[in-house]
Amino acid sequence: MTTFLRRSFAVLFAGLIALAPAHATQATLTADAHVDSSRPAVNLGGVSNLNVGNGYTSFVQFSLSSLPAGITASQVSKATVTFYVNRVNTAGTVSVLPVTGAWTETGITYNSQPAVGAAVGSFSGTTAGQFVTVDITSQVQSWITSPSTDLGLALTTSNADLQLDSKESGQTAHPASLDVTITSMGATGATGVQGIQGIQGATGAQGIQGIQGVTGNTGAIGATGATGATGATGSTGATGAAGINYRGTWNSSTIYLSNDAVTLNGSTYIATASNQNVTPGSEPTIWPVLASAGSSGVAGATGATGPQGIQGIQGVTGATGATGAQGATGVTGAVGATGSTGATGATGAMGATGSTGATGATGAIGTTGATGSTGATGATGATGVTGAVGATGSISYQAVWSNSTIYSKGAIVSDAGYANAWVSLVDGNLGQNPTSVGSTPNAYWARLVAQGVNGVNGATGATGAVGATGSVASVSVTNGNATGSASVNTGTGALIINFPSSSGGASSPDPSAFSFATIPLTISRNPINTATGIYLTPIGPNSTLTPTIPAYVYIPATCHGYFAVASAPGNYFNAQTTNAVGGTGTSVGTCTAAAGGTCKIDLGTLSAGSYVTVLVTSTSGASTANTGVHMTSFACQ
Repeated sequence: MTTFLRRSFAVLFAGLIALAPAHATQATLTADAHVDSSRPAVNLGGVSNLNVGNGYTSFVQFSLSSLPAGITASQVSKATVTFYVNRVNTAGTVSVLPVTGAWTETGITYNSQPAVGAAVGSFSGTTAGQFVTVDITSQVQSWITSPSTDLGLALTTSNADLQLDSKESGQTAHPASLDVTITSMGATGATGVQGIQGIQGATGAQGIQGIQGVTGNTGAIGATGATGATGATGSTGATGAAGINYRGTWNSSTIYLSNDAVTLNGSTYIATASNQNVTPGSEPTIWPVLASAGSSGVAGATGATGPQGIQGIQGVTGATGATGAQGATGVTGAVGATGSTGATGATGAMGATGSTGATGATGAIGTTGATGSTGATGATGATGVTGAVGATGSISYQAVWSNSTIYSKGAIVSDAGYANAWVSLVDGNLGQNPTSVGSTPNAYWARLVAQGVNGVNGATGATGAVGATGSVASVSVTNGNATGSASVNTGTGALIINFPSSSGGASSPDPSAFSFATIPLTISRNPINTATGIYLTPIGPNSTLTPTIPAYVYIPATCHGYFAVASAPGNYFNAQTTNAVGGTGTSVGTCTAAAGGTCKIDLGTLSAGSYVTVLVTSTSGASTANTGVHMTSFACQ
């Protein structure tokens, strides 16, 4: 008997589905993308979110090819589009507008975004982690009437900042969906195969009026009767209650609506609210059981195959007769009086949880009783033990932040000075500059490391003792019958050698008497400022030096040398180093006196124990000596 009732319920359930006056069809999401005003030439069709507000506009497009062929706008009773709110940065209202120009997911940018029409609906984005649904029935009817205008929808806002799931989302995976409810469609399909005639049971006693019984098997086809007269058209009956919409086997990627029925593991469930990826049986408030899976019955013996009946002649379809009168409703049993509610007893101590009993058979649905008064709220249970700490997520340093890099969730970047570091909070993080994010995170970045304050300056060290004053050795320069002198300039620290004239007396510039191939150098202990020039020490013109008696400067320790000269314009100077006085020189720099009579050479690093000398000629490569007064300076630091 139990097996018979279960089979009868399955037949009844199938009949309810077949007789449902309307059914919903889900259109296919073919494209979604958003554009960013701060990156007007960048395509963002492949990211996992649809941003709306704060410079972003989102676009979605659906294909209506899944709707029955030949459908008309009048056959669509309702059409709704649903989005999943992943994040709410700023709550506000989002408008839904039809797109009036062509676009593609991989090509759309802020600069190339299509035009849009007037808003056809809106929704409020206030809470993250929820679905929002907008009625766009008139817009879908318009697309069915003019298919070429089906160019999608745009989402805009003036006060919100939201993040919705796209079809590329790899986390919550709730892409936009479009559900279209069709009231009627097409002619009745061909009659199914004739079932086996059941055995005629004995007539039972007359019972009280019961619920509508299961439709019996179709009897054998009788002879075609005469065509009856066309009856008067009956008045349209009242719209029945919303029927069950059977959606087949449950699928985790499908968005289900209220009154959708699915099967899973032999049991049938019915949805009480819109949902996606909620496994039937895990949430009874969302998926209550409509019919439990029954145990497999013992296979009956195969009955003998009856003879094939003769195919009757197809009769002429008669005109629809008048609708018969509604049969009388059976008498409903009287509902017993509701007992008075007893006083609420004191709350007892919570007993130990008993073991779960076996699931009882599903009882018949009883008459709904009157709603009792609400009982007192029970005491709050003790807080459960805190669960174990989850595994540490993976993070990785990705170098200095770049505007062209797409960062995944957990990626770490720093600023150009490596003083601050931030961690990405989302996948597909592109073009969101983290350097303005302080101690409060935004939707994309949170600061991990902040630059510390500067330390207090240390105390100034004590001034070192002044060194002893050095002595200047005497020097004797013989030029004819006169003797020269050497002195130190106390302001600059330069060693100055004065060459007297051959007849005695003070030295004076004498270009005609100043002619030699190698010039002496003076040494200054002061630092050299190469940007403003090198201090020049005058050298007397009347020297007995000849090309065969060159002057050398000994380098006692490794240092960086500089040479400068004031000379007649056009004179050419060649600085050389050698390992010994009189040795073969190696050029380390040249210069030619400019129009103002100056010339500088950066000698580079000079090795300890080497010598430096400077050759001067009138032209580059010439062997003849030049003429003129020269003032030179040499320093090594």
